[in-house]
Amino acid sequence: MEVVNFCFIPGLGCLHLRSEWYLHWGVLEDLPTDWPNDKNPCCNSNCYVCNGSYTKNIHPIVYEGTLEFLESEYFCGEGFMPYKISHDNYDNVPNRLADSADWKKKVFGLKMVPKYKVNAFFFQLIGSGILSFWWGHSSEEIVCEFGTDNNDRLKYKNIKYWRGFTFRSAKWGGGHFEYISLLNK
Repeated sequence: MEVVNFCFIPGLGCLHLRSEWYLHWGVLEDLPTDWPNDKNPCCNSNCYVCNGSYTKNIHPIVYEGTLEFLESEYFCGEGFMPYKISHDNYDNVPNRLADSADWKKKVFGLKMVPKYKVNAFFFQLIGSGILSFWWGHSSEEIVCEFGTDNNDRLKYKNIKYWRGFTFRSAKWGGGHFEYISLLNK
């Protein structure tokens, strides 16, 4: 999951600095508040986070609409979650969102969102631990379910697990904002 976290949660900062920190300490956690600095500078736009090119693949989300989707009967109901994944149905989880213009409008603020951006959103959910996977009862079965913290609380209900996502307003033309803005709501 660390690789998914690095690649799909650009709001956590420069990939080069995060990699240095991870290789030095062996843990994925926030960079020190005094980074970047003269000793540990950013990469000068050499990674897709610093040069902003990640926006070609990762679309900002509407926080409230995303929570509504994750809690919806459409996504959770009908015995859908937890979901048993096999080679034949591996894309059914992201397709649940990709196939619904109405839910894409709530999650992304747009009805027309390419499938690869929907997939990237689900990788963000995985990288943040909001969705988790575990081996089922057979070696061929993987189960996807909502991630929980050490106290068995759903991670998606705790704002700290949304750190690193980029958000947007639900209004047409609404601006983008970062995680810290959610803390001030």
